[in-house]
Amino acid sequence: MEERPVVSVLASSVMFRAFRVSNPVKAKLEVSMDSDREQYARERLERRLRRYENKHDPARVADLLAAKRAEMVRKYGEYARTAAQVSRAVCDVTDNAGVVCMMRIWYQTFGREIEKLWRHHHDRDISDELGVLRYKWTVRGLVPIVLDKVEAAVLAELRRQDEESGQAAQEPR
Repeated sequence: MEERPVVSVLASSVMFRAFRVSNPVKAKLEVSMDSDREQYARERLERRLRRYENKHDPARVADLLAAKRAEMVRKYGEYARTAAQVSRAVCDVTDNAGVVCMMRIWYQTFGREIEKLWRHHHDRDISDELGVLRYKWTVRGLVPIVLDKVEAAVLAELRRQDEESGQAAQEPR
């Protein structure tokens, strides 16, 4: 790695303090303390520069992404299948309930929020969070009965997927 000149941060303060102190022993002590501080500041700055260069090295970033790509594609594929099945479940409920086309997007969003809660808090009881979601969307003007049906359909679909994948958790839901 190429040596870079480091600006002396404390040089001016060292000289000022040396002239300000009347006792020569005290002045030497302060100058040596300032030189230690300056050395520490220089080392810290050099360490930060090395970290920055490593972080933004295109070859290193490309290697990291190449190593993670297969896992990222697999996880996204799983999520996309789940999202499509949740969307299908919400569509079935809204079609059967006779929801107006322009309101269906809000029920879809409600279903996606339930799926997100399930994904992030799979091992916990999410009934309180579901109550908050239901209240939020009821206040926004959605029909509570349809929201209950959407919630039941989405949770049933998520449970079915868990059973199929063999990851059925001990859920107190």
